[in-house]
Amino acid sequence: MAKRHGQGAPIRLMWTRDDDLAGAYYRPMWLDRVRGGIAADGKPAAWLQTGVGQSIIAGTPFAPMMIKNGIDAVSVEGTDDMPYALPAVALDLHTAQTPLPVLWWRSVGHSHSAFTKESYIDELARLARQDPVAYRLALLGKAPREQGVLREAARMAGWAASCPRATAWARRCTAPSAPMSPRWWRCRSRARS
Repeated sequence: MAKRHGQGAPIRLMWTRDDDLAGAYYRPMWLDRVRGGIAADGKPAAWLQTGVGQSIIAGTPFAPMMIKNGIDAVSVEGTDDMPYALPAVALDLHTAQTPLPVLWWRSVGHSHSAFTKESYIDELARLARQDPVAYRLALLGKAPREQGVLREAARMAGWAASCPRATAWARRCTAPSAPMSPRWWRCRSRARS
């Protein structure tokens, strides 16, 4: 190809989307289900989480180091070490086998566990009729560093329990390869006529 094109000129080779889909690796599909409830004081009474997905580690040289007792450490990343004070936690992992090749795409366990965990904490806070940030701070009672990060992120974001009409807050506070990684968004919807 280089001879045909001529020397000294750059050549740009690109995979088509078809090539990419036929010869690339994918993120594993994942499903998490959390069940639980709150006690009379509004705190979580139980956390029962089931995860179903394909292992990125199985079949690789990392498997002997990272899969112990059938549990892929990467699959449960972010779920097995939650900083929240939860009294009764049960985690269940089902590793699916599919012919699709999977690999890391920017993140692994935290990419699904952060959304699952924080969404469910929001649901529990709503059920307890408590501010979501205050609820998290109470659950982080034995994690002062995480409390500090969450307080500072809330301050910097201008967090308020009540938002103007058609405005909502989104937040994520997790530890993807770092002690604490808060993200905040303020969204406003507009009605179209």
